[in-house]
Amino acid sequence: MSSSVNIDSKGYGKIYKSVMRNRQLPLLAKAIYVYLCAYAGNGQQSYPKRDKIIRDLKINKDTYTKHLSTLVTEGYISKERTAAGNIYTILQTVPGYDKSVRGDNKRTDMLIVKNVGAQGFGTVPKIIMLDTRLTAQAKAIYAYFASFAGAGTTAFPRRATIMRDLGLHSAAYYSHFNLLLELGYLSVEHRKSNGKYDVSLYRLSESVESSAQHCNGKQKALSQKPLSEKTVHGKASNEINKPPNKGVEPAPTSKNPVHGEMLKTSDAVSEKEMPGKPMSEEATHGDFGHANINNNPTTNNYFENQQVDNHQGSGPRDDAPVFLFSLEQTKEIMRYEDLRCEAIEWGDLKEKLGHFSTSKDKARYLRRAIEILDEVARQVVSELNNMHNRKYIVDTLNSEAFVIFFDEVLARWDEIRSVKKYVGVAIRNLLSKQ
Repeated sequence: MSSSVNIDSKGYGKIYKSVMRNRQLPLLAKAIYVYLCAYAGNGQQSYPKRDKIIRDLKINKDTYTKHLSTLVTEGYISKERTAAGNIYTILQTVPGYDKSVRGDNKRTDMLIVKNVGAQGFGTVPKIIMLDTRLTAQAKAIYAYFASFAGAGTTAFPRRATIMRDLGLHSAAYYSHFNLLLELGYLSVEHRKSNGKYDVSLYRLSESVESSAQHCNGKQKALSQKPLSEKTVHGKASNEINKPPNKGVEPAPTSKNPVHGEMLKTSDAVSEKEMPGKPMSEEATHGDFGHANINNNPTTNNYFENQQVDNHQGSGPRDDAPVFLFSLEQTKEIMRYEDLRCEAIEWGDLKEKLGHFSTSKDKARYLRRAIEILDEVARQVVSELNNMHNRKYIVDTLNSEAFVIFFDEVLARWDEIRSVKKYVGVAIRNLLSKQ
């Protein structure tokens, strides 16, 4: 059973037309730039690991090092080394070239510096960068198209201009472009005038087809041993009335105007050269720059009913009974089942994008994902029962930051050596940022 997955469901970042059209920048350098932009979200910094970038773009280490150095040297990005890894900053002024400037009494190419968004921008989804079926060049071509889509339906360069901007000859261009068509990321409609091809309309798809099934159908596949509800710090949990488990309606999202818009070009191209299957365009877009789990934060009345810690961290009254959270209550607050479904669906999408070589790889991912989620629940209940800033912790669990936190941890599932240690550090970092 297949289903449509919002192409922005794993987040997206800005991609700038001025960079994609700069003919002095090699195509693979543009592909690396696009990757870093996709992971920067609505900010200017990203920090993906080198091995992940190489794996997702399917390039070797020497190629990556060469073109990354170009991006840094030429002033497109800056790189900062930290103990946790490199931090890449997308610079807001970039080099450009102007042939209309005179120098030494003759026209020549002159280097200038301009704002990166001066010519406009679009957005590039992380899913494109994660799809290992696509070449690095195909991902850069997609980003080129996307950089024009920020203004909606707009004039688009001719095919010859596109290839000059990207530094590709016709055969190479179509070998990569056709991948986008075949996998459904892009569709093209050729229009005729007086019996001849006149313009082409390019459409960026809003969704990608996945083999994902409804989460409820995966219960048996991911059955795990129930976690024991041990007391924390030797204190016994008091009996309380459990709040009703009310259903949570999906959060409404605003539709991003970038994807699904038509890009118009006056170039005439043969239908045989560019076969493609348009995809469903019914999915709505997630919030800018991060994953969207399509659910509202649950509301809880623990603190209103029990009158325990306030947001400033003051403790309960001296005569009030000590209230300890159970694991079951903690799971309800952190929306355990929603996160579990997200992990399962992400696994289905990873399979579609070619991240798993065998069914055993996917099974290994699913086991690790649930292991991570269970460890998060264990450590969260421990934090809650430390009797410090409880309401603050619950507010964090109900915040968008917690959704982003889980998505980022899940993205590193195959890099984590000790789940317990990694989750512990990640949770402490999350709570210290809020």
